[in-house]
Amino acid sequence: MRRDQYGECNDRGMPLADFQAGWCSRCMNPECTRSLHGKTRFDLRTETWFERLFEQPPTMPPTDPRYGVIAGQRFISIDTGRVPEVGSGWVDPNTLVEPVTMPEPVALSAPAIMPVVISPAGGPDVLRNAPDQSGKVLPGAPARLLPAQAPVVTDPWATAEKVVPLGGTVRFGKGSGV
Repeated sequence: MRRDQYGECNDRGMPLADFQAGWCSRCMNPECTRSLHGKTRFDLRTETWFERLFEQPPTMPPTDPRYGVIAGQRFISIDTGRVPEVGSGWVDPNTLVEPVTMPEPVALSAPAIMPVVISPAGGPDVLRNAPDQSGKVLPGAPARLLPAQAPVVTDPWATAEKVVPLGGTVRFGKGSGV
């Protein structure tokens, strides 16, 4: 069983802080509770995080010549008192009550959207010069694109599916019509 052996080890009566810094911080005695036996550096950091970060944080001495530029910046001192507690959004399901019904939201009416019709350069005659391509399907096209199920295209500039018979040829480029 481990026990505190501070009284036995500190036979010269050194102050506790000095003794711990000089001896206990290096001791590996498995019987003493102050020793580092079985503890990793991570364990030591997690045991003292609150004191190191909140109760006794490291501070810069304003008279240190190495930090003269930093000390001359006129920083505002902040009260390092109690840290305010922040509540979480967690709610215990056992304490829930029936929710209050809220009135239905009123939908705002949006202004009517007017369609914009743009005619191609050269007027409507440009569309009349292209041959009719309805009823043609590229080989291997999915069944959803067959002519009976093809979507209706209302935009004159939208691209429509091109249907080509099996074994047919397709030319791309000027004057191909496809």
